[in-house]
Amino acid sequence: MKLASVFLLFAFSAALLAGCGRDEAPVRPADISDEVVARVGRREITGLQLREAVNRYSSSMMQRGQQPPPDIENTILRLLVESELLYQAGGRMQIPGLEDEVESHYRQIAGQFPSTEQLEEVLRQQGLTPELLKEDIKRELVVNHVIQTQIYDRIEVTDEEIEEFYRENREQLHRPEMLSIRHILISVDPPGDEEQQAAAREKIVELSRRIEEGESFDDLAAEYSACPSGAGGGDLGLVSRGQTDADFEEAAWNLEVGELSGPVSTTFGMHLIRVDERQDEGIPTLEEAREELREFIIGQKAPEKIQEYINTLRQEIEVETYFSG
Repeated sequence: MKLASVFLLFAFSAALLAGCGRDEAPVRPADISDEVVARVGRREITGLQLREAVNRYSSSMMQRGQQPPPDIENTILRLLVESELLYQAGGRMQIPGLEDEVESHYRQIAGQFPSTEQLEEVLRQQGLTPELLKEDIKRELVVNHVIQTQIYDRIEVTDEEIEEFYRENREQLHRPEMLSIRHILISVDPPGDEEQQAAAREKIVELSRRIEEGESFDDLAAEYSACPSGAGGGDLGLVSRGQTDADFEEAAWNLEVGELSGPVSTTFGMHLIRVDERQDEGIPTLEEAREELREFIIGQKAPEKIQEYINTLRQEIEVETYFSG
């Protein structure tokens, strides 16, 4: 079970994009000075850091139509402290390929913006720079590694638990027909530009030919796709009807497993689509659902285990807090 690579990407993207096109001033927590509000080991957490974290989280919530809770400062400070505890625990570990993964996540986030200039402007509005964003990504990757290796990977789920959950929730496991889809996106900017559309269509035809001749779809997606999914070989996972652009959906659902589409035009650009698997509508068997249920049960057990681990770290690393909102 891979914990949070996808969550990480969407969390950062949501936090950044929440600042785009908004007239509202960010929520400013009252009575937070720029002095130290907490210490975790030798690292200080300042009021400025707390203010910035509250602003980003509040903006993200308001973008989703939600109001920040009245005790948001204390909640965010607790999360900052716990995150720092986990990060310091991660500092004791060797994490292979960490810097490469930081760059990969940064490129995925940057790829959601039309230009480097727009990304940097949004970062500036959020009080960030590309370097600071990479530092944040690194911290989150380290924290995720700790949670994955020290908690998720150590949670045991028995076959009896899985079978009991299946018996008790079988009807709720009904799923619609779904496709496992990969795609390569060649962007067209501005949308509708006939010259760029023609060039994108030609590129899709070329990539399709190269795949038919034996080149890897995954490798070409990683090299050419403008979609963040490109880093994962263009994998969109399992998709049901109504989850994608109408033209994309029509093309995908008319493909046989393993078949490549022709160029498919949407508002995002030109796509090359491949269906890797088709799952029929219905209730999966126990064996079909076993691994999915195992991961779900692990997710149910994880919050308590995470808190236990954090409490253990608090006994090893001194924590002091000086703020109460």
